Amino acid sequence: MQDPNNIIGRSLLDGISLINEALLELAHSLRDKPGVSGAKRGFDIRRYKTGPVLEAFVDVETRSGKAYSWWLDARWEQSVWTVESSVRMIHQKGQDLLVRFPVRESQAVSEFLEHLKSATDELIDSARKFNFSNDS
Repeated sequence: MQDPNNIIGRSLLDGISLINEALLELAHSLRDKPGVSGAKRGFDIRRYKTGPVLEAFVDVETRSGKAYSWWLDARWEQSVWTVESSVRMIHQKGQDLLVRFPVRESQAVSEFLEHLKSATDELIDSARKFNFSNDS
């Protein structure tokens, strides 16, 4: 019989690695879109005073000089898993929020992984539909 902790650990690593792969693929596919001059993916797991945080993004620069970020943030705080995602325009003074997707919260790891996948799918869908040629 398998240790339940191993099963949970494995499912967490599987879920997180699938998100990473999906964002890598998104960054790669966006490089070929009209109007895009570059795209990169970032993926970090950090430890803050409030707890562990997964920060993932795909940044896109356009030929017109604008920059956009598809951002995903997942964290564990006070016994709650929280997943947030958004689209932002990046500029010299910081970032402007363009789209904030629904915040997803759960207490179970399985539900957290479902939320993480849903939020990632939402980001990917919005990035693929974005018209980078007409961003001026």
